[in-house]
Amino acid sequence: MVSGYWVRRSLLFGFVILICATAVGALSRINSFQSKSVTLQLTPCHIPNVQEELKCGKFEVFEDRESKTGRKIALNILFLPALTDKPAPDPVFFMAGGPGQSIVAVMPTARKDLLAKIRRERDVVLVDQRGTGDSNPLNCILYADKNDMPKFFGDSYPPDIVHACRERLEKIADLTKYTTDIAMDDLDDVRAALGYDKINVHGGSYGTTAASVYLRRHGDHVRTVTLESVAPVNFKSPLPVPKALQHAMDRLFADCAAESKCNAAYPDLKTENQKVLAHLAKEPMTLDMVNPVTKVNQRVTITRDVFVDLMRPMIYAPETAIIVPIIIHAAYLGDYGPFVRAAYLYSRNLEDQIARGLHLSIICAESVPFITEADIARETANTDSGDSRVRSVIKACQDWPKAKVTPSFLEPVNSNVPVLIISGELDPVTEPSLATEMAKFLPNGRQILIHYGGHTPGNECTYNLVSEFISKGSAKGLDASCVDSIKRPAFYVP
Repeated sequence: MVSGYWVRRSLLFGFVILICATAVGALSRINSFQSKSVTLQLTPCHIPNVQEELKCGKFEVFEDRESKTGRKIALNILFLPALTDKPAPDPVFFMAGGPGQSIVAVMPTARKDLLAKIRRERDVVLVDQRGTGDSNPLNCILYADKNDMPKFFGDSYPPDIVHACRERLEKIADLTKYTTDIAMDDLDDVRAALGYDKINVHGGSYGTTAASVYLRRHGDHVRTVTLESVAPVNFKSPLPVPKALQHAMDRLFADCAAESKCNAAYPDLKTENQKVLAHLAKEPMTLDMVNPVTKVNQRVTITRDVFVDLMRPMIYAPETAIIVPIIIHAAYLGDYGPFVRAAYLYSRNLEDQIARGLHLSIICAESVPFITEADIARETANTDSGDSRVRSVIKACQDWPKAKVTPSFLEPVNSNVPVLIISGELDPVTEPSLATEMAKFLPNGRQILIHYGGHTPGNECTYNLVSEFISKGSAKGLDASCVDSIKRPAFYVP
């Protein structure tokens, strides 16, 4: 599925400082949670890159929820109080993407502006999903040395590394107990322990899958649901990605052609890209270049599949896609240095954010078992990606323990709860059509399409829409005209 939720924010802007003053009344309200559950104690804490004092806690759940015996998991919780003495009774619970990201690590900095708007009225609760963050993380070290740049241009899931990861993690976890269903039951336990009746749920990318599952299993405790870049429960990751990536690249070529400076600099960009792919298919490119992190010279080999696959994170957002034309043009001229530098830095950054063990436990149980050869042929036809990524994941899952997930998991989620869906037409992972289909089963749902939006688009317009939706508790009457002002940034032309 998606490589990660809100990745571009960390790539573009780094970690920023969240500065808010917490009201005294809010602090006393947080401490009152301690009397509601002896197993959930919230205490003052500070987290990296955030100056404000917040509240943290741990909540234990059985790894095996069905038997209620054996190993326990201490779920990591970060509580951000509303900046008012009289907050609304229903907080917002955010769910991260990946699957495998830590919502506690990502959210406070990546979406600080959205949090500030929501906290005017409501508490915000961040719970690291089991297997992520500080909730018994299932981290796989796919790259033993992140400074070994050539490794990032090889197999996405090296069989020997995956096997070694499995053997190591099985000593600390039953890898079949980390599904979305189980995680959402954990989340509902946290809701109950904090004394909330209803909550507002927000998810992006894989987080939309998690939010949908929570809605299906615990809908009577949901007030609203916000979904950004929808990966529905029948997403069957990474099956839909080749088409989404192809659409996003085709739009990039068309938008470059429509922009005078880009078209003047790269008048035949799509043809150049096809010639690069044809050359790499015939003969992979090997080059020696300086590692941008270590400044040490290393040898890198680029195959056609690698070139296509590692281009995807670069176009997650229009803000980062501005460099893609010059990268393709340089490769066409025989200089693959710009591609290698960008692909390595993006991939290296991403690897810090994803618990790959949890990622595999979910994908191998909820997606791969339901992918057929007919699916692969249909969904990868006429795409530059082809079936390489899909088959790589399938191969990795052959050596990974799988929970028994029934086909009913893929059935649409039906609900009358108000749902706001935000989709970007330039999304290279989750095409808007997936959300459109999902909305048919949500009579009180509304999809807002951003013409120049990428994967999990985040800006002042969308933040205002989300905060207003949650405040009103309805998507009806929302003025979404601001999305028309969102434009693709100019492509980089030297």
